[in-house]
Amino acid sequence: MRDFIRNPKNWMALCVVLAVLFALIYSFLSSTNANLPSYVEPPATPAEQTPAVDIETVQFAAEGINLTMSAPAKWTHVIRQGADAYINPADGATLFFHISGYDPGVNMVTEEIIASELSASGGLLGGFSRNGNSAYLAIYEQGAVDCFEYTTWDLSTLVRISLQVPAERYTDYYDTAIFLFDTLKWEKENPIPEGFSLFYSSYGNFEFGVLDGWNAAIDNGAYIATAASGSCLTASVTQSGLDLSSLSQLDYVGAASQGKQNYLLSTYSNAGSTLIAEATYTKDGETWVNVNNILATGSYLYEFSFDCKQSEYETDGPSFLTAMKLFRVF
Repeated sequence: MRDFIRNPKNWMALCVVLAVLFALIYSFLSSTNANLPSYVEPPATPAEQTPAVDIETVQFAAEGINLTMSAPAKWTHVIRQGADAYINPADGATLFFHISGYDPGVNMVTEEIIASELSASGGLLGGFSRNGNSAYLAIYEQGAVDCFEYTTWDLSTLVRISLQVPAERYTDYYDTAIFLFDTLKWEKENPIPEGFSLFYSSYGNFEFGVLDGWNAAIDNGAYIATAASGSCLTASVTQSGLDLSSLSQLDYVGAASQGKQNYLLSTYSNAGSTLIAEATYTKDGETWVNVNNILATGSYLYEFSFDCKQSEYETDGPSFLTAMKLFRVF
């Protein structure tokens, strides 16, 4: 992921930032399913002949969150590496439950990233699949151990459940892993809204909502999402120790109106650390709406702009508001 814009050092440069439009198309990588290269998934059999997993279970209940999952009853429950774990005394296979605070970087994990990290440590990724906007399953081999790892999260908690088994027994444990993961139930207190994912930038250490179905783009470090209707969300961050108090309404209009015909500011509020403005302008003979939010933290300036046809504002505007509600700095 490229860094966001870093160059403005004064208000003249900030004005330039406010006026620049970005148009380079960039698509996020999608994940695919695969089996461990060193193994072959057991062949499917007709449904009526598929044996059920014959394993006695107990229910694991997490502390602090409403999460439960089945665990093998005959395995030994221990605390290992600070996490609840169930160990098979016969061969050392272990089921781990790692529960921790939210890590925004998890939203940017892709199959390629995991494969690269495993390769650097001598491991091998065998399978990866996404499950909605806040979960994924990875199957990989590390030395003499194969791991089935399911990761899921909400806006406050990260849960990683892994079944680590002897590599030579991968096939024996495959159905068991799927069976156990299928029993996972978690009533998330702070779920990511349906229709959105989260985009995180380590530069500026912040995240915001990404609208599903909108084309994602990054140009010169700025994030852009465009809808089929032409509506556009642009996000950028600039390293700066300045606040917004010295930016007058006249200065703002002079910068924000660049390249926009018949620009008319309708609302403007500048509280020094936050600036919110809304305006209309003419583009290709139609009236468009521009909504601009800027946050100054003393270290960075974060800017979010939304542009849409006035006729599409009621349809696409709420999506921008949700994306902004999901914005936070860490």
